[in-house]
Amino acid sequence: MGNTAKLTFKHSAKGFEKTVDIKVGESVLDAALNFDIPLQHACGGFCACTTCHIKVTSGAEAVSAQEDDEADRILQVANLAPNSRLGCQTKAAVAGSSITVEIQNWDGL
Repeated sequence: MGNTAKLTFKHSAKGFEKTVDIKVGESVLDAALNFDIPLQHACGGFCACTTCHIKVTSGAEAVSAQEDDEADRILQVANLAPNSRLGCQTKAAVAGSSITVEIQNWDGL
């Protein structure tokens, strides 16, 4: 366990699910890139777009708090929900935790 968390990526419409171990402090987008999971990221992870929109479906208490830049940017996403986050800004924050995110935009495999 150490300084890691379990992160599960899902895309229900595509029947995709994959669980990986990530380091505390690592973003959902970085984890996706490290494990070849198709999470869009048009701005390169700089909180300048909304293509890495995810929904944290479980483990919200184990991710980093939303900062002002993300809170402003997230208002522009389609299908906005209370659990909407940007993958580039959402980081694992609690060692030993389990986090599940639903991918909203899909490039496919």
